[in-house]
Amino acid sequence: MVHRCVAAWCNKTHKDGVSLFHFPSDQKMRKKWTARVKKQRARWEGPTSYSVLCSVHFEPDCFVNDGRMFYESMGIGKGRRRLKPDAVPTIFKKPSQHVQHPATRKGKRTSTAFQKREKTRVTYQRCDSVACCG
Repeated sequence: MVHRCVAAWCNKTHKDGVSLFHFPSDQKMRKKWTARVKKQRARWEGPTSYSVLCSVHFEPDCFVNDGRMFYESMGIGKGRRRLKPDAVPTIFKKPSQHVQHPATRKGKRTSTAFQKREKTRVTYQRCDSVACCG
């Protein structure tokens, strides 16, 4: 199962190059995380065992400084980021601040196959109206 970030307008997965974090088991911290998500998603019923938030929603000082950034800057691979025990998500962007994926943009997009069919149809219509095909 691919885990997706539950924050409103986010939906990131690990394939997007972010770290994903399950909601804390500590009830006090879990309530804080849930309250932050519900500010943007009022109808959200709360976290399940599969619910995660991505690293985009946490300030840089929420992460354990274990030298990971140093190794990344040298191009020596990526490790999994770790949150500090008291980390709370604070970065939630509004929909206008998110860039929509091209497939979800509103407006008409035509496929290449449709364009080819349309061009062929127009060509045949011209041919029939001019009586060039015999």
